Amino acid sequence: MERFEDATLDWRYRHFNRTTAMSDQVQIFDVDEITLKVLEPIYGRWPWPRRAHKEFIEFAATGQPEGVFFDIEFSESQKGTDDDSQLAQASANAQVVSHAMAFMEPGAPGTKQENLPADFARRFAVSNERSVTGLAGFPQFIHFTEYRVPNATLYSQIPRIHAVNTDPDADGVFRHVPLLVRYGDQWMPTLSLAAVLTTYKDPVLLYRDGALIITAEGTPPGGLRVPVDSHGRLRLHFYSSEKTTPMTRIASALDAQIKITRGEVTDPAQLPVNPLSLENKLLLVGASATGLADLKVTPVASSYPGVLLHATAISNMLKGDFLRTLPSSASLVITALAVFAFYYFGLFLSHIALKLVLPMLLLATYWAFGIWAFQQQSLHIPLAAPTLGGLAAILHGFAYMSFIEARDRKKMQGALSKYLSPSVAAHLVANGINPQAEVGRDQELSVLFSDIRGFTTLSERFRAPIVVEVLNKYLGRMTNVIFEKDGTLDKFIGDAIMAFWGAPLEDQAHAVKSVACAFEMRKQLAILKRELAESDADAGLKDVQLNIGIGINTGRVIVGNIGSEKRLDYTVIGDNVNLASRIEGLTKQYHVDFLVGERTREMIKERFICRELDWVKAKGKNKPVSIFEPLCEKSAPDAHEYEALAAEFQTGLDHYRKGMFQEAKTQFESILARRPKDGPSQTFVERCGELLADSPDNWDGVFVAKSK
Repeated sequence: MERFEDATLDWRYRHFNRTTAMSDQVQIFDVDEITLKVLEPIYGRWPWPRRAHKEFIEFAATGQPEGVFFDIEFSESQKGTDDDSQLAQASANAQVVSHAMAFMEPGAPGTKQENLPADFARRFAVSNERSVTGLAGFPQFIHFTEYRVPNATLYSQIPRIHAVNTDPDADGVFRHVPLLVRYGDQWMPTLSLAAVLTTYKDPVLLYRDGALIITAEGTPPGGLRVPVDSHGRLRLHFYSSEKTTPMTRIASALDAQIKITRGEVTDPAQLPVNPLSLENKLLLVGASATGLADLKVTPVASSYPGVLLHATAISNMLKGDFLRTLPSSASLVITALAVFAFYYFGLFLSHIALKLVLPMLLLATYWAFGIWAFQQQSLHIPLAAPTLGGLAAILHGFAYMSFIEARDRKKMQGALSKYLSPSVAAHLVANGINPQAEVGRDQELSVLFSDIRGFTTLSERFRAPIVVEVLNKYLGRMTNVIFEKDGTLDKFIGDAIMAFWGAPLEDQAHAVKSVACAFEMRKQLAILKRELAESDADAGLKDVQLNIGIGINTGRVIVGNIGSEKRLDYTVIGDNVNLASRIEGLTKQYHVDFLVGERTREMIKERFICRELDWVKAKGKNKPVSIFEPLCEKSAPDAHEYEALAAEFQTGLDHYRKGMFQEAKTQFESILARRPKDGPSQTFVERCGELLADSPDNWDGVFVAKSK
């Protein structure tokens, strides 16, 4: 849970940080990428010779800062030069310079495992007797057994040392800095605390009630209270990037020092960095260049200079700018109230909208309050535990209520499934719709009709059990295909099948799926015919011949539950439904088994190759419609052959519509010469012959169907 809470707090820092600015008493001198590039001709590649840092100290000392604190270690000696001696002497002369050391766990490179040097406690550790006594019980950051101090030349002369230990949380994010590190029986201040202690005279440290208390002249009554966690770390109260003190390139300071040494300026204000502006400031020297391995992941940035962690901690302590937290008991109460409230919403509110809206509204209000408290009051109100606890409660409540409601749904679905397709039944149950008559809605759908050719003759020829067995096999396979292609089975009308796509669940690909279904129906019919032909002669199925016609039309229809309280059909009605039936009937006129309407062809043309067959006035219709025969998918191996057929047929059709019946007849005969069984070409050869014998006066190219 702590990890989740940290994530919510990180989110607040990134998006809703407060407007408080970092203390202007803290100034950072940074070794960044530009600095490395600019100074490479002078000092060479990093690490620089120590004289570069010596020159910076000399420059900084002229401004009389409160202290200069390095976040860069100088543990190794630079051999062959006296740079270490010069740096040590400059540090000793300035008297305000503090160098970095590090405490390590076993096995770190360059560390020592023996006791600290004999003079370490006297020179650098917390030695004030009152402080040593007052720190009893202070939480230990990590049990360190090794250390790394500045090289011997520096160590012998420098006036101050601080620890630069930091450690990320378990998720790799830096949110805390330690204030004191214990090694043996010695307490060593870290950079952050050392800098703050520099601003007071003879400070005394005391640990009490989860806080490190600094008492000295100038501190608030009762001392400066710095809250620490169970590991003795200060939780950083980060500043937004706009309110963080800008870092100064150390190259600017070194440039200013060179100009001062050469006597090039008389007015310090003309320098890149005015040394007089450094008076009484705490100067931190660190590195943000990518290759120097001191970039950290923090709540406010994924590449955050390590020295900024210390600067943030120093500013927090100087300004008393800490993130306040609620007592753990208060957090438990808030979480318990959230769980209770959300259980109530889940169990006792009947309307589903209220069950969802009220908890979300309560959560949004609580989060808004948490953001306001953080941004305006620096108060950390827990968000993760109440949120997760509340959501768990309402989910448990939903689960319980769902179990109760599932029993009712099961009963309802059992009743619906007797006369509705599984998809329709599932849709109605999922939406809690009772089977009552309703007007329905107007919607564009694709409607399919399929019919067995010569079923009446088949019924008369074979015994009833055989007819029923064949019909059941056929209808079963076709039904499976319809459901596999996401269709809704409307009804069986004897041997005919009516289905549609696009409802009850809207589907923009309804036309494509309906045509794909028709192709699969033809495929399954061929398999069924082969199985019947190979069946045992005694079964009586061997001589059954099945052929079907399929018609599809796309258009706006009325769809809904139509019927009475005692009997409902989830169905479609309308002129476009009737036209789908008429198109299916036209398959016999053109000796094909599959036709579609103009709107269907428009919606499938990117996937299927179709050929236009005719303009037709269907039985009972006054307006002619275009009908098309889908030939194959464009991805089919023989698609180019069907494209050629469609083009050749279109040429003949164009002649036919212009009244050029002889030319049309010749074109269709040409097709038949290569495809003797092409039904539409046969139809038009016969029709052109009739029209040549009896040419009409007002030819409009429209065929009037005389039957359904």
